[in-house]
Amino acid sequence: MTMNKKFRLVCLGLLVGGLFFTACEQEDTDITDPTIWLGDGTGFIHETETLNVLDTFEIQVVAENGSADLTSLSFIRGGKANTAIDDSNPFVLEVNGFEEKQYTENPIDLEGIDKKGFTTKWKLVAPAAAGENTYEFVVVDEDSKEASVKLTIITTEK
Repeated sequence: MTMNKKFRLVCLGLLVGGLFFTACEQEDTDITDPTIWLGDGTGFIHETETLNVLDTFEIQVVAENGSADLTSLSFIRGGKANTAIDDSNPFVLEVNGFEEKQYTENPIDLEGIDKKGFTTKWKLVAPAAAGENTYEFVVVDEDSKEASVKLTIITTEK
């Protein structure tokens, strides 16, 4: 091999190696999970509470997106996702201060500004039977990352 060919091979090797190492650098991105919590404003229950059966109560749920937009909000009562309105224990939802709506789907698909974060007000009725009841709220983002918050309501007979 001539010196000229060796020089060309070395240059070609350096060029290919340089492209390989440049193209394979990992990007510096901070991936953050979504967050969700219970608001503690006046009139909202945000920690374990004892209520009479069939008492009406309100919960404020606040969520923010992480690295990816939020896609859905689920409401789980007693370990089971509510898939439809239950006439004996309905939930009414007010999102970001807008009109109150009853939702018949669960999870609720989020749209528009709600994908960045939201504040919801839930009007709930305590179950008709005495006991311990768990309420869980779960948000999911476009990267399938989840965040959840739980609340326990203890119901007693009047």
